[in-house]
Amino acid sequence: MLQQLLSLLPRELGTAALVLAMLGTMLGLGLWIAGARFQRSILTLTTVAGGAWVGMCLPRWCGWGIDGMATAVAGAVVLGITGYVCTRFWVGIGFGLMMALWSAMIVWLACHGNGEWTWPDVNSKTTLPGFLAETWRSLPNNVISILPWVSGAATLSGLMIALLWPKLGGVLLFSSVGVSLLLTTTLVLLENGRPQWLGALPAATWAQSIILIVMVLVGAFVQWRFFSPASAGGAGAKKAK
Repeated sequence: MLQQLLSLLPRELGTAALVLAMLGTMLGLGLWIAGARFQRSILTLTTVAGGAWVGMCLPRWCGWGIDGMATAVAGAVVLGITGYVCTRFWVGIGFGLMMALWSAMIVWLACHGNGEWTWPDVNSKTTLPGFLAETWRSLPNNVISILPWVSGAATLSGLMIALLWPKLGGVLLFSSVGVSLLLTTTLVLLENGRPQWLGALPAATWAQSIILIVMVLVGAFVQWRFFSPASAGGAGAKKAK
């Protein structure tokens, strides 16, 4: 599994990209251990940034003859407010997307056969819809036939878990995001700096899967016990007494 993931990650990166990878590793570690403690702040900042980016790109995508700064401000305000007010909803969306991402990786490993996939070319004229469409067309047919169903079910499951059990959804979201970021950035750093260390990783897919699942569960437990908003509030209340 990790070998397949390595083939999809960029190689021979420059110094700036490696620095970003190191920062990503530290960010992933923080999200894995304590991300749920700051979930409202993180989700608000994320939705503000996402709303600004979508608003900036929207006139170009839709062919509107207006300044992207106006739509960027509007998008940042609207999505930022929803990120602050509707935290449970965005936790559900986030956890659903993480479930979809992990399920997509599982489908790729199980169904790609001899098919190969490479990143589409990106240039100044590339748009997000175009990039996603090109990515979809580059997948093998047997992956395309099953991926929407599996990822859709995984997304719905993650959304329902977060909506029904908000605390559980929050700790699982940030633990899975942290593990995913920690895994990918660490693999990039090892591939570009210490490739011989990759030989120490277990080769069996089942062993790698168990390690990742255990890491997610450990991060979720630590956050549930010590860093989730309810736990932090309870600890503060005890101190106040």
